Amino acid sequence: MWGKFASRRGEARYPGLWDGRVAAWCPSVTGPTGTRLYDLQSQRYQGTLTNMDTPTDWVLSSGQYALDFDGVNDYVNCGTSTGLKPTGFTYSAWIRPNAQNFAYNQIMGWDAGGSTSAVCTLLLKSNLKLAIYIAGGPFGTYDGNGVFTLSSGLWYHVAATLTPAAAVGYVNGVVDRSVAGGIASVSTGLFWIGSQNGYTTRYYSGQMDDIAVYNRALTAGEIRTLSRRRGIAYEARRQDFGEAGFKAYWSQQRTQLIGGGLR
Repeated sequence: MWGKFASRRGEARYPGLWDGRVAAWCPSVTGPTGTRLYDLQSQRYQGTLTNMDTPTDWVLSSGQYALDFDGVNDYVNCGTSTGLKPTGFTYSAWIRPNAQNFAYNQIMGWDAGGSTSAVCTLLLKSNLKLAIYIAGGPFGTYDGNGVFTLSSGLWYHVAATLTPAAAVGYVNGVVDRSVAGGIASVSTGLFWIGSQNGYTTRYYSGQMDDIAVYNRALTAGEIRTLSRRRGIAYEARRQDFGEAGFKAYWSQQRTQLIGGGLR
């Protein structure tokens, strides 16, 4: 799947960051795309912006586009997530949080429909500490008792891995906390970004970019690479084309992907 984003030599600068990558949404690569958030990995899990105002929620932040969530009712619904079920996985995202409105504020995750069913989500607690909530199976829940407290208004890379041995959270490429893990027992459900299916008190407040799901647990070194900067997996194209050429290249790809009409 490197075709669109590998270098002209057919090589990715960081090939391991594409191995096992199931879905990827990256506003800093695509720029604004209206009410849709496009899956750049497989194009299977296109997100629908819900309760979001497209003129104001696609924002430039630190020189790159991101999505801005209001913490009240904004979210992105990526649909039925059969291929995103947490059976050994990595969640990865860049976030710029505001003060959080609720005890649990979902960054991203899979949910079969409520706290009593299969759920596997990456969240921020109200104290701006990372949390991983896992239900519907024999899991340990990593519940916001890690090392790092994030600061409002700053960009962070956050990640979570799940294996039979452990659930591990990372902040800026460093392990935050690890607890006994497990593999989720799931059937079907929805993958949401910025909220949790069925909850009115789990909306994330802040900006988000470079969101990805892997079907394997990335190594600590791979997570450190992802934490270097937003959109690092796409840099082979950027390196070959130069910044202006890369933007022109993506503009053409976006027109093909969404049928034109957006700028």
